Amino acid sequence: MFSENQSKARIGKVSIDIKAKRYRIRFTYPKGRSHELRIAQVTDDGWLTALRAAKLINQDIDLGIFDDTYAKYSPTHAKWLEIAQEETQRIYNIIELWERYKDLNEDRIAATSQAYWWKDVDRYLSQTPRDLLSLDKAQEFLQYLQTKYAASTINTLFRSFLHPAINSGIQGELVESNPFYKL
Repeated sequence: MFSENQSKARIGKVSIDIKAKRYRIRFTYPKGRSHELRIAQVTDDGWLTALRAAKLINQDIDLGIFDDTYAKYSPTHAKWLEIAQEETQRIYNIIELWERYKDLNEDRIAATSQAYWWKDVDRYLSQTPRDLLSLDKAQEFLQYLQTKYAASTINTLFRSFLHPAINSGIQGELVESNPFYKL
């Protein structure tokens, strides 16, 4: 192990340096695959955190148990991994997918369409009982709409708004399929 003040160090195959006011850990493992991990702010405590992480990474490489998610070495990466897992496990309802679709398309869709059509869709969805907005209640949701609105209104609602919103959720890997596709 060598160290130069608190600006550089090398522990086995792992090196520590400073980039953008943060300690950075760099190493190659397995052969030819480079890793770079920003681990802590440049402070005394940050230096100790970087040294501990570098020692742990070097030890794990030597033992063949390296964690390529970095969750074991950095609380920040562990938190990101946790958030990503929560996102994939979360079950989205129609309103959440609709709101996401509006956010993604507000620059692309004309303001007049937003003011007129989107307001109507918001109203239709807000007047629907919450338990019917789950994607696994597609048939019940459609039956409810049929008791309230004309077939042409429902057709426009699905064709122009809900299908694109749910399909956008599929593309974003938030939901697996569009239960209204065959309806």
